Amino acid sequence: MRAETLDFIQVDYALDSREAATTILPLAADRGMAVMYIVSHPAVTCCVPGTAKVEYLLDNLGAAEGRLPDAATRRRMEELIDRL
Repeated sequence: MRAETLDFIQVDYALDSREAATTILPLAADRGMAVMYIVSHPAVTCCVPGTAKVEYLLDNLGAAEGRLPDAATRRRMEELIDRL
């Protein structure tokens, strides 16, 4: 990512897999690269929801309504996952 000009990247980034937030997401934002995955992170420009089952599709449609979590809410969500 430092040596190439990329239009976008897709990374594994979720509440239980946040390693990309340390270096990859900030680097992508600095380089102006679009990022695909968890939609409430400020560096992410679009998401690719998993829809292998109808119940997942319905969950994803429900997530499209309402407010996205802000940084403080995401931090509380991360802390909850870390305690599990």
